[in-house]
Amino acid sequence: MRTLTAPTGKQENRTRQTLPVAALALVIALVVQSVGQLDIDLGVGSVIVFPMVWGLVLGLLVSLQKFRPLGVDLQKVAAALVGVAVMILVARLAFNIGPSLPTLVKAGPALLLQEVGHLLGTVAIALPLAVLLRMGKATVGATFSLDREPSFAMVSEKYGPDSDQYRGVLAMYVFGTMFGAVFITLLTSLVSNWNIFDPLALAMGAGVGSGSMMAASSASIVAAYPDHEQAILGMAAVSN
Repeated sequence: MRTLTAPTGKQENRTRQTLPVAALALVIALVVQSVGQLDIDLGVGSVIVFPMVWGLVLGLLVSLQKFRPLGVDLQKVAAALVGVAVMILVARLAFNIGPSLPTLVKAGPALLLQEVGHLLGTVAIALPLAVLLRMGKATVGATFSLDREPSFAMVSEKYGPDSDQYRGVLAMYVFGTMFGAVFITLLTSLVSNWNIFDPLALAMGAGVGSGSMMAASSASIVAAYPDHEQAILGMAAVSN
C-alpha cells in the first residue's frame, strides 16, 4: 500500500518555478481577451487578428525585457506548460468535431486526398529549402508537418523541449500565427465571395496550420455562410 510522503525539495522548487510562469500566462491571457479580436476590412477581403496574436506579442515583450529577465529554468517550465495547453486546445477542438461526424465520414476520401497536398508541400518544397538554408536539426521540426498544435507534443516526446527539432516547430508555429493567420483570412475572405466553392471545401482548406490560422479562416467562411456554421467549424477542426 502506497503512503503519502511530503514533497521533496526538488518538487517544491518546481512548484515555485511553475506558479509565477502560470500566473504571468494567465495575466497575459486576460489582457488579450479584454482587447479582443481586430477586424480589418480591406475592400477585397477582410483580415481578422485574433487575441492569440496579441498574446504572442506580449509574450515576446516579456521575454525581451531586461528589468526582470526570465531565467532558463523558467523558460523550461513555460515550454512544459505549452504541452499542457495544447492538450486542452485539442480536446476543445474535439467538441466541434463530434456534432459533425456524419458529414466528416462522407468527406473522408477528400480529407485523405488533402493530406497528399500537405505531404508534397512539406517534404517536396519546405524540406529542401530548409536544408538549403542550413537549418540543421531544426529542419526536422520545421518541415515534418504543417506545424499544428499536436506537432509540439510529438516532437517534445521524441526529442525533448530543449532540442533543435522542437525549436524548429516553435519557429514555424509562431510564424504561422503572426503572418499565416493574416494571409489565410485575407485569402479565405476573398475566395468565399466568389461563391464557386462549397463552404465545406473551404472549411477543409482552413486546417492548414496553427489553431489561430484555422480559427481566423473559419471565421471568414462562417461570415459568408452563416447557415453552415456548425459544419464549417467541425470540418475545419478535423482537417486541422
